[in-house]
Amino acid sequence: MSCMQLPKEHIRELAVFYALHYDRKPLQDLTRAQGAFDELAELNAIAYSTRYREQPDPEELTIREAHLAYRKVTDPVAILSMTNCLEYQCIDAEDEYREHRGAKIIERIKESAIRMLPGYDNAPWCYTEREEQEDHKTEVISLSVMAANMKKRTA
Repeated sequence: MSCMQLPKEHIRELAVFYALHYDRKPLQDLTRAQGAFDELAELNAIAYSTRYREQPDPEELTIREAHLAYRKVTDPVAILSMTNCLEYQCIDAEDEYREHRGAKIIERIKESAIRMLPGYDNAPWCYTEREEQEDHKTEVISLSVMAANMKKRTA
């Protein structure tokens, strides 16, 4: 597997997202974002060092607090994709990954982004056929009817 050191802008976006959605309150200061950035950058650096046996670019491991105030990515799907990218880069350091605080930050980011997806709040928490028929007016088709229709199409 390959591993890359992600640019600090990528990690900044995830860190700021984490800080903004950590306790669902407005960001009062940048301390939480800075801490998240440091943890995520370190996690990525550990994976990079494990894979290539060389130190990552130190410039990508630091960010000035003023740069944490800028947020460009707000789409939860983009945040999920960026989070998956970071996780993928960390596969080479699997043992360290599981125990690292950065892994917990990644999980929190994913949970928050998922809850922001359109329709999430209105989706049923627990599925039952009765709810499907009453609340969603979804047509319930038996498997035997579906199989018969498939046979007709292929014949």
